[in-house]
Amino acid sequence: MKKNKHIIILVSIFTLLVLFEYMAPKKPDWTPSFKRYDKIPFGSYVMFDLLSDAFPGSKIEKNDSSLYLKFKDKSVSNTSYIIITQTFDPQRVSLESLLKFVEQGNKVFISAEMFGKKLCDTLNFNSTMLYAETLSPDSIPYQFKNNFLQPKTNYYFKGSWINYYFDDLDTANCKAIASIDSAFINFFSIKFGTGKLFIHNQPFAFTNYNLLKRNNAEYVFKALSYIDNPTIIWDDNYKPGQEASTPLRYILSQKALRAAWYTILGLAFVFLFFSSKRVQRVIPVVAPPENSSLEFAKTLGNLYMNSKNHKDIAKKKYNYWLDFLREEYYISIDNPDNLEAEKIAEKTGVKLDVIKKIIKQKKYIDEYKEIGQDSLLKFNDVIEQFHVFRK
Repeated sequence: MKKNKHIIILVSIFTLLVLFEYMAPKKPDWTPSFKRYDKIPFGSYVMFDLLSDAFPGSKIEKNDSSLYLKFKDKSVSNTSYIIITQTFDPQRVSLESLLKFVEQGNKVFISAEMFGKKLCDTLNFNSTMLYAETLSPDSIPYQFKNNFLQPKTNYYFKGSWINYYFDDLDTANCKAIASIDSAFINFFSIKFGTGKLFIHNQPFAFTNYNLLKRNNAEYVFKALSYIDNPTIIWDDNYKPGQEASTPLRYILSQKALRAAWYTILGLAFVFLFFSSKRVQRVIPVVAPPENSSLEFAKTLGNLYMNSKNHKDIAKKKYNYWLDFLREEYYISIDNPDNLEAEKIAEKTGVKLDVIKKIIKQKKYIDEYKEIGQDSLLKFNDVIEQFHVFRK
């Protein structure tokens, strides 16, 4: 009865904690996610939902594998690939697959704050922090270089506390598309093979919060207009924390699930602590099994010694030797009475005369109905010589 009482109290406490957490006011989660199914401020649920409006008539696909697995040994045409994340630093094989995809005449749009060194060195550009003393991070204006794309009012985005821009561009192959505060390039295109890469460094522009503010959706539609193709692929793989995603990591990343997880672990520990004291019994002493092999060997020895059947012992010794040859050296014994001594000596490494002695003494034993103890010991010595000299 007392045990049930404790369980009822623990379940009641757990239920109250769950209700309290559920009814507590929720604070906005400002974690940079950029995932298409996240409705938090910096998720991309709205952006993915608007892709069909941004590319009417185009086929929208999703990819949750690496670029290497997606485009390995494949020829793709008339396709655009969209990557929106905080840091884009693919592995070497994935980067090679991406550039091969562009060389085939396709387009890739990458929006990230930071880029891997391999990509920057390949395309000859650099991403640099923008230090603004008078402007807050969400009051820096963004403009297009093309006058036809310029709005009446500038675009402003809330996101990271640090803004980035591109410098050291290869002006022979790169074309600036948009800038920050009219001076710092933050969006450019570069030719690669017969295709183009579009590099952008304000991924927060494509998040739920910024798309629903001011005229920012207009900026996003204009930026994506450069990659219009019959097939559009949205990347789900290169997202913050996506590479190491596990069920437990997801639970710990969510405040409510994390609290429930720690509560369950705490209750389980308390239950085990108290129940172990009440349920634990005395562990009986179990004697180890006795080794009776020595007694068995003595019994067999006495049996043969009393019977004095030396010939039978010799025959068993010989048959055991033949079995040993089969198992250890894979020597086929088709006719035990006509063994090939040279073949056995060659495979075992034992001198030929030792093998011949074993065969000779076996024939000698077979000629007599009974043999003496001396003959048995002599035959056993020859067998032992074989085991000493074998390889």
